[in-house]
Amino acid sequence: VHGAHTVTAGMQFRKTDARRVQFGQGVWYRYNSINHLIQDSVDTLSLDFGNPGKNAINFGTYDAYVQDSWKVNRRLTINPGLHYSYFQVLKGPIGFATSNPFGQTTPLNTPLWKANHLDFAPSLGIVYDVTGDSKTILSAGAGMYYGAPQPFYNFDSNWLAANVPAFPNVSPSDLPPSLSTTFDNINGSFLDMVRNDPSAAPQGLAGGIQGPDPNHHDEYSEQWNASLERQLSPSMMLRASYAGNRVLHLYSSTLENPIDPTTGVRPYANIGPVWLATYSARLWNNELQLTFRKTTSHGLAFDVFYTYGKSMEYDSGDQNFSKDGTTQDFSNIAGSIGPKNGQVMHRLSADYDYQIPTQRLTGNSFLARGMLGNWSLEGIIGASTGGSLNVVTGRDAVGNGRSGGQRPDAVPGISPYLGGSNRLQYLNPAAFDTATPLAEKTVGNLGYDTRSR
Repeated sequence: VHGAHTVTAGMQFRKTDARRVQFGQGVWYRYNSINHLIQDSVDTLSLDFGNPGKNAINFGTYDAYVQDSWKVNRRLTINPGLHYSYFQVLKGPIGFATSNPFGQTTPLNTPLWKANHLDFAPSLGIVYDVTGDSKTILSAGAGMYYGAPQPFYNFDSNWLAANVPAFPNVSPSDLPPSLSTTFDNINGSFLDMVRNDPSAAPQGLAGGIQGPDPNHHDEYSEQWNASLERQLSPSMMLRASYAGNRVLHLYSSTLENPIDPTTGVRPYANIGPVWLATYSARLWNNELQLTFRKTTSHGLAFDVFYTYGKSMEYDSGDQNFSKDGTTQDFSNIAGSIGPKNGQVMHRLSADYDYQIPTQRLTGNSFLARGMLGNWSLEGIIGASTGGSLNVVTGRDAVGNGRSGGQRPDAVPGISPYLGGSNRLQYLNPAAFDTATPLAEKTVGNLGYDTRSR
């Protein structure tokens, strides 16, 4: 503390050791239609080789900050600050040596990306007494904040060999001739053989690879807000606030080697599905917040809160899994920009506390005061609009070997809502009959137009 300045500083070191031992539940077969199921024409297979847990992901994070609370005068306070972060690079699984996902790979237990040494995050806040009587207060702030890497996204990487991810989803074309003629020999024994000795994997098995771009940036957020607060009476206050944030370089993944729907094989057929973590996703949010507060008077206190907000995402910025299940077309990622899953645009809530005036009933009786005194009625009420939802088909309608992120077409004249006879028609197996060519059919009345197939 020196005059009008109060300076604080601190630092933190955190060591993380993350390990996962996980095996799947055997081999999963997936079919894109009931006809394929009946004919046992497998579209994709999930080969759950798993994560043996032989190598842990070890890393440390270092943080330091300094902040000054500067009381410029009786009415104005300014809070400038600076935060620095350094994150040790994760290592453990096999990764990409360059940003080219079809180039060289790295050995086990080598760094997965290049370290970032310039993660400086400034911040600034102000508090201003507008009228000088502490009844009207203006406050505002802005700052940057870096986020540490998460081991979770790398647990499904290649721990056994460059062509053996933990849980690959492959197509029959990714299998060598010794396996593609029949799937009877792709079973638990086959998975155990590869787990115990990855070099025993059949020649030509294109299991794929997944890992992060070694040149990606660290995740960070930009946040800002402004608030005007007014005391209306000794027991009532009204506040209006605006808050916004933007999160950049969030974890995101891209399928770089999809199946060509025309040829039925991948451009790099000897590699298999390639998932590159690009860390290019973004989230942004803007919202208006209104607060009305009444402190206790005449036995009543309550708060009322209203929020109007909008949250958007790009490149599946709100995903929580290692493979993107939201983006429809990786050659046009901007085409999948939309509201964040679960976004609630309007939210109203209130809480109240009413001290029931039972004093007049108690008189001077100690027993009456103990039984009837100090009773209150309390509660919370709220209402909100529904959350946004990304409607997907759950199957590979395009033929690129990926069932995630593919959305149905809107069909004019057909209600997208499920209910009544529409629901019965959709659940009726006759809706999947083989008499009508798939290219001309609409499945049920859900608006799932399969013409894009």
